Amino acid sequence: MDNFSRRIGLTATVPIQKESIDDALRNGGWTIVYEFLRDGVEPSLTGYEAPRWYGKAGQFIRSIWINFFKLSADSISWNPDKDIPYLRKEFFGFKWNKFYDFIEYFVSLEDDYNRKQLIKSFNKIFAQENSAYRFVNEKIIEKISQNEIESVEATQHLPSKSFEHIKKSSQFLFDRETPDYRNSVKESISALEAFMREATKSDKHLGDILRVNNLDWINAHPALKIAIKDFMTKIYGYSSDESGIRHSLKDKHRDITKEEAWFILVTVSALMNYIQSCVK
Repeated sequence: MDNFSRRIGLTATVPIQKESIDDALRNGGWTIVYEFLRDGVEPSLTGYEAPRWYGKAGQFIRSIWINFFKLSADSISWNPDKDIPYLRKEFFGFKWNKFYDFIEYFVSLEDDYNRKQLIKSFNKIFAQENSAYRFVNEKIIEKISQNEIESVEATQHLPSKSFEHIKKSSQFLFDRETPDYRNSVKESISALEAFMREATKSDKHLGDILRVNNLDWINAHPALKIAIKDFMTKIYGYSSDESGIRHSLKDKHRDITKEEAWFILVTVSALMNYIQSCVK
């Protein structure tokens, strides 16, 4: 997978599939396509004639052959046992961008009523396999930018304790089997706390550090320093409130989404990177 860390010879902190697709993502996409098409196969009744397409599946095949592959109509065999293997061979040969082109086109062939369910199925695979892309308003768009990825990757240059918390946050967030968004947020905030402890030579909690420190050691505009301190105070408060992110779960806790955990991870990473660059 070609990503920022591999290009500069490092192991990726953020295992996002951007401008790339691995076997799990490709297999997941193909399973959705295959199962949809197999539902439109009419098997041989006697065993002597070939199976054939019927209903929407046949319409999909014709559109894919003529409009996506740009092949002639007479190249369609109309035998699912031949057409599906051909389509599979093409699908598994797609580059990452063609993979998404095909899925977007495939979804566009479905009627309005069923298209939402098909989109939901693809988005579930994209999220599960950590794709940087999602269907939004029936179009596949980039949901995680290269700048966001690089911001998190750049934390490797921060003090080791902060970077270790960032790595743990990423691992919780992008675990394909059992993602843990609550602990991802907790580790992101812990990274910020460790960073501020190192910067101020303190062993206090982040909230206590911020109450007595005006960030005079940061070379930034006074108004910006006030804004940074205010943001850190509020994000620490967010993580320590009754939702229980940094504490045991309580009756009033709410679920943390993947998008929320990613926002916190990127924002905290960018903030620490900026402060590091402004130390006097």
